[in-house]
Amino acid sequence: MTRTGGVLRLWDVVYSFDLADTEAALEAWFESVGDEIEGEWSRADLEEHVRDEHSTFTWLLEAMLERSGFAIEDASYSNDGILARCVARAV
Repeated sequence: MTRTGGVLRLWDVVYSFDLADTEAALEAWFESVGDEIEGEWSRADLEEHVRDEHSTFTWLLEAMLERSGFAIEDASYSNDGILARCVARAV
């Protein structure tokens, strides 16, 4: 629960590409890390995330936030369409 005026900051995997581009966008994301663990993620980790975490699209998330009583003050999306940052305020 958030009080009126409270701020929600979200930074997560939220897809901003067209639905028709899903396969190509995800494959490009998987290929960007390779099969070996470099940094924090491997290809298998990203595939598991897509399979098990049920990330959503921006057009769904934004509608859910607004229907839940938030006004989106700022939103930005990664160039590859995989990550989103959002600041929303409870109204």
